[in-house]
Amino acid sequence: MIYTYAHYFSALNVFLFIVFAFIFNALYKKKNVKIKKEYVKYFNRNILLKYLLVLLFAFYYVFIVGGGDTVAYWEGAICMNNLFWKSPSMFVEELFNTPTLEMSWRHFDNDITGYPPGWIYREPESWFIAKICTLISFFAFKSYLVASAFFAFILSLASWRLFEFVVDLKLHQLKYAAFAVLFVPSVIFWSSGVTKDTVVLISTIFIVVLLFELILGKNKEQSVKKKVLIISFYCFLLFHTRDFMLSVLGVGFMVVLMARLANKYREKPFAFYTLRVLTIVIGLFVFISQGSSLAESDQVKAAEVMQKDFQNNETYEGAKYSIGVSEFTNSGLMKAFVPAVIAGIYRPFIWEGLSPSLIFNGLESLYFFYLTWLFIKKDFLKKVKLVRQSEFLVFAFIFSILLAFMVGLTSGLLGVLVRFKAPLLSFFLLILTVDIPNSLIDNKK
Repeated sequence: MIYTYAHYFSALNVFLFIVFAFIFNALYKKKNVKIKKEYVKYFNRNILLKYLLVLLFAFYYVFIVGGGDTVAYWEGAICMNNLFWKSPSMFVEELFNTPTLEMSWRHFDNDITGYPPGWIYREPESWFIAKICTLISFFAFKSYLVASAFFAFILSLASWRLFEFVVDLKLHQLKYAAFAVLFVPSVIFWSSGVTKDTVVLISTIFIVVLLFELILGKNKEQSVKKKVLIISFYCFLLFHTRDFMLSVLGVGFMVVLMARLANKYREKPFAFYTLRVLTIVIGLFVFISQGSSLAESDQVKAAEVMQKDFQNNETYEGAKYSIGVSEFTNSGLMKAFVPAVIAGIYRPFIWEGLSPSLIFNGLESLYFFYLTWLFIKKDFLKKVKLVRQSEFLVFAFIFSILLAFMVGLTSGLLGVLVRFKAPLLSFFLLILTVDIPNSLIDNKK
């Protein structure tokens, strides 16, 4: 332990949090003055809510959990920061190489640098997050709360970029688009602090928005070259943090691009239906091959062990969930598809989410069930047609279902599930809240 937990919320650190929050906002508003008047209230509430919930997240982990990964990432970052002042060459070596025990012994010590938490250092994906935090620590005065403010602010910009994109499509009423993209409490709580999930969510949002801007030809103020470079950067981050997200994104965009190609030949029935069939065949092939790979993956093997352990280990009581599958073979994965998707989208159920850390998710689960019922009850076929006609909503559906399946299948613990599923919630909400009347009016115009 480098600092006592009280240090993270010292008067100085709280003061720095407030100061940097104002600085981040001032810098952004000075650079971006094109926010429409009717959107200003959403923009301000978006940032304010993320600051408030990231403080709650930090407080919960520091004082209630007693640390956790988020604090461990920051402790690792401080060790790296100290290593820079001890030996810049060692710092560069550590920064650009996979961690090894031999490097740890050479680089870190008790007197100058301190030792990073072992479970973080031994996992390359987690140590990668600590390295990102290291770069932030140099301008954050080693303040965990300033780093939290920084991550929350970047997430607020990412979600705002997605909000502007969604509003421009004119498929949703403004209030529903704002809630789905900007104000889902569990997404903000779990994915706005010093954590791997924040990096994953930010990367996912920017990749989706920028790729669709390229596909649809929107936001031409930003050059294609710049967009490609930014997309590559966020793909790099995903690859080093949660690489299966790239597969899920790739399948979603593949279907969209194939459908877009087919639509160009709509006046030529043979070519049109050939491409449609080809899309289905390729989709099935990818799904089966992904399923085979998934069945042999370390994640599923770990999930299988975890599920069997849950049946005999009472220490997991209250935190576990089961999708009723004991055999994680190809046929077992097919049987698990529906319960895994339900778990990935709707769990924890309201009676499972009554603990302080899961209360947001429990209430949201109830709201998701209500929106699903409304989606089916009123103008169901029209809504399905509208989703099919929108390339973005087609992607949102495929992305949500595939990610729900993967996280529902492999998480095993509700605390893990709520963090892993955060990137899909906004996209699935956008499907459930698609606005039929306004969309039909816009189309007629």
